[in-house]
Order: sequence, then C-alpha cells, then structure tokens
Amino acid sequence: MRGEGEHQPSGLLPSPACGRGTEGEGNHRILTDNPSHRHHAKDHHIMTEPRKGFPIPIPFVDNLGLRCTHMGGGVSELELDVEQRHHNGWEMAHGGVLMTLLDVAMAVACRSADTEDGRGVVTIEMKTSFMAPGRGTLIARGDCVHRTTSMAFCEAEIVDAEGKLVARSSGTFKYVRRSPPQRADTVADTGADG
Repeated sequence: MRGEGEHQPSGLLPSPACGRGTEGEGNHRILTDNPSHRHHAKDHHIMTEPRKGFPIPIPFVDNLGLRCTHMGGGVSELELDVEQRHHNGWEMAHGGVLMTLLDVAMAVACRSADTEDGRGVVTIEMKTSFMAPGRGTLIARGDCVHRTTSMAFCEAEIVDAEGKLVARSSGTFKYVRRSPPQRADTVADTGADG
C-alpha cells in the first residue's frame, strides 16, 4: 500500500517485464486497450550498451546520460540519474531535462510500434505538466496509444525512485524516413528525433 502523498500513476500497473526488479518494487508498465499494442514476451527487449539502449546514436541524449531500459510493442522505459549538471536554480531537474526525457520516451515508443523499417520520428507537438520536483533516479515510461501510417500519438510520464509522479506529457509525432548521410561539405538535416 502506498504512503500518504505517493501517487500511483493512472494506467500503470506493476510489471517485472521491464527487466528491473520484481513486482511490488515500484516497477510499472503502461497498459493500453489497443489490440495492436498487446505485449508479448518476444516484443520485450531489455536495452543495453553500446548506445545506452537506444536504436540509433543520439548525441544530445547521450550527453544527458539517458538510458533506454526497454523498447518494444509500442512502449518504452528510460532512466536518468539526476546530477548537478541537470539542475535548475532550485537544485532539482531542470524542466528542459524533464521535457527531453518525456519527448525521447514517446519517440522511442513510436519507433517500437512502427512496422516499417528505417523510419524515425519527429515531434510535431508536445504538452507537458509538471507535478513534483525531479531528483535522484527518474524513470520515464512512454506509450504509443494510437498510430496511423504517418503519425503517432503518445503519452509518457516520469516517476521518481519511490514511484511519485514527477511529470506527464502527451505528444504527436510524424514518421519520417532517415536520409542517407550527408557529405561533409553540406549541412545535414536528418529531421528525426529518434
């Protein structure tokens, strides 16, 4: 049972499927009624090095220290150990860091729901609400709740190590084909978030 002030994020239930700990230790997975997002054991991938679990190199995400611990079946889980470099003036995670964590969690969920190889996503719009200070280890979980052939609609939330809700977001993403690498003498614009 949760103590006073702790929040059980809506739509989340305990799940050891994300590869961390056991049921009852605050591990959750986002649930959806969408049949295309039914989660099967073969869809769950525990992400490890060398790209900190991400399917492609993302320099900004690497610089922040984000780790992808799960990607599959339209859901994702990311972690961040908040360090001083992530702080705002009140010694908690800066809102921009939290928004990046939410954005990437949704983008990774979109990619894992896509049936066409070689596509990335770009963020079209994103709405975020902040509920509590982000400190310590933060866990972001993304869910692709609906998609079409060219767009995806996602939700994500961040909880701290105790399961307290820190922030929640929703966003719209556009699927794009990745361009071949540009020559060094031209300006590269991949147009993809992840």
